[in-house]
Amino acid sequence: MIIPLGHDSGEVRRQPWVTYGIILACALVFLATQVLGREGSAGAERLVGDAYEYWKAHPYLEAAPRLGALTGEPGRAIREESLAASGEREEPPLPSAFLEAEQRKLDELTEQALAALEEHPWYRFGLIPSAPTATGLFAHMFLHAGWLHLIPNLFFLFLTGCFIEDRWGRGLYALFYVAAAVAGAVLFVSKNPGLEQPLIGASGAVAGAMGAFLVCFARARIRFFYWLGIFFGTFHAPAWLMLPLWFANELFTASLMDATHPGGGGAGVAYWAHVGGFGFGVAAALAVRFLGIEARLSKKLGGEWGYGRDSVLADAMAARAEGRPEEALELLRLALEQDPEDADLALLLFETAVGLGRTDEGAAFLAPVIWAEVERGEREPAVSHWQALCDAGARAWTEPPILLRLAGWLRDARRPDAASLALRCVLDRCPGDPAVAMRVARLARGFDPATALEAAEIALSDPGLAPAEREALEATLAETRSRPEEQGIALASRGGLDPSLRSGDEIDGGALELSAIPEEPMGPEAEPLAALELGEEEERKSVEPGVLRTLRVIEAVPRELDAEALWLDVEGKGRTRLPLSQVDAVAAAGVHGLGSKAVLLVDLALNWTSGGEKPLTVLRLRSDRYDPRKLVGSAGSPLQAMSELLSTLTARARAVPLPEPDSARSQPFKIFRDLASYEEQVLGAERPPVEDIF
Repeated sequence: MIIPLGHDSGEVRRQPWVTYGIILACALVFLATQVLGREGSAGAERLVGDAYEYWKAHPYLEAAPRLGALTGEPGRAIREESLAASGEREEPPLPSAFLEAEQRKLDELTEQALAALEEHPWYRFGLIPSAPTATGLFAHMFLHAGWLHLIPNLFFLFLTGCFIEDRWGRGLYALFYVAAAVAGAVLFVSKNPGLEQPLIGASGAVAGAMGAFLVCFARARIRFFYWLGIFFGTFHAPAWLMLPLWFANELFTASLMDATHPGGGGAGVAYWAHVGGFGFGVAAALAVRFLGIEARLSKKLGGEWGYGRDSVLADAMAARAEGRPEEALELLRLALEQDPEDADLALLLFETAVGLGRTDEGAAFLAPVIWAEVERGEREPAVSHWQALCDAGARAWTEPPILLRLAGWLRDARRPDAASLALRCVLDRCPGDPAVAMRVARLARGFDPATALEAAEIALSDPGLAPAEREALEATLAETRSRPEEQGIALASRGGLDPSLRSGDEIDGGALELSAIPEEPMGPEAEPLAALELGEEEERKSVEPGVLRTLRVIEAVPRELDAEALWLDVEGKGRTRLPLSQVDAVAAAGVHGLGSKAVLLVDLALNWTSGGEKPLTVLRLRSDRYDPRKLVGSAGSPLQAMSELLSTLTARARAVPLPEPDSARSQPFKIFRDLASYEEQVLGAERPPVEDIF
């Protein structure tokens, strides 16, 4: 014997009033039929027994067909045995007068018994397959034959129905429960069309709840009690294993009962009702999921089905955890249509969209939350949410005063890369506007010289600029142009390392070259850098000169390097193993505008040698997010460790070094004034255009 005790699907977030109501209704109906109606039920059973006993004592009489159907196979067998024992086949043993009197008495007893049955609750409200009624189709699910019939049904309903109601809402769940009971009853009637005994009990509907539970909570672990002779105890098993086993047992038993008790309803147990209800539950739950019905129910926030904001948030998180991010995204999107400024919902939607590669769609919902936070003066949440946009490589636009205020907060919070992005969005929003450019130049001067320089040039183009402001801008412009070397590469680890490299004065092709740095010996595990002939390198680069490929960037943080692979924390995927054999090219260069100093970008190109029509996919490693010394086991400076790391990666992957072998290993690194210049000149690629969504 195996009995379920519970499962680990947590607690419901809404009171399952529909389930409670069904349990209460079944209990009250049972008390009414078993306690208050006991006398009538006992009388009907006694009359049926009297008729059957009289017929059994006079087997030569002709009983009404329904009496034989009600008493079943044993009554007919006894009659046949009695006739065989007396040796009488055609002639009755009594004179016709006595025979007619006995037949009348049997008919009277049968008539009284059947009349009493018509008033019995099971026959009055149950579903009789030979004569089904609409009343019986819906009322049978509230009737039960005894405590051992009632209690297991209600217990199974409590274990499963509460959670389905919590997931779907009260309205949909109530309709589903009734439909599951009807589906089970219809299958039972179709399998036993001539049965005179009534179908009663909630087992078809409960089986439907179990089928829906299998779909919605397949990973739930169920706790069972077992008792096998002298052995007993408990064990846990997943729902995806135990519920299908239960269904298979019910299906097998139903088929077996059909073979051994043809037309007899499965020896008193409605196995086909269980099969029909469970199958309907599985099908209904799959339809609710894949047709998006569950997601659309969230529009009923606070409505008749009791779906509140916390419920939607919990449902979306559950969908993400169970590997259904598309459903989670739809739930959150519909919820945000009701409350567009809900920060928690917007952030979760954004993170979900990023995981699905739909970053711009997620940004469209998170951005209004940020603008509202800025307008209300909520500094910390606005900074945090904008940083989330930046980390995902997303952009968003609004009125310049809001972006400028946000940029100032980001600067004060020591988040220069995020502040730079906000200022770039301002310039993109208002190209050529001297007044706006003036404010951008003032803000960017201390942490983003490239943006400050561009903004100052735009502001100086205004012929109506006041002399004092013009003089201040020209001084800023001259100062920024004369000291570009102050912006070095920040190889910042989590421990706060921030070495600065001084550059020379030479500017070549828009890239500022650093002074030469002596090559450091590679670590003991590194292989020598494979030398590439110019012709071979040109052959491996499949991009035609002047033709830019579409660029797809995936942010990642390296965690561990072994002989064959690099372990990374990849945006949207978590910890991932990258075989070095998949890396076609390794690009390294410093880029301004991502932080207070130029950040060294290392791009691992996965399809550099593929056709130019396909987007170029790179895994991007930013030097301000990891310490290269931890990857190569170096005790030297971060710059030396970075040089060693790049040499090792390029050699083991046998990859193309970009922009060229020397600068790809820091001899010296090239530095670009902005990200777009780097991606165009080094990768030969550009990002797809970002639509102005606001």
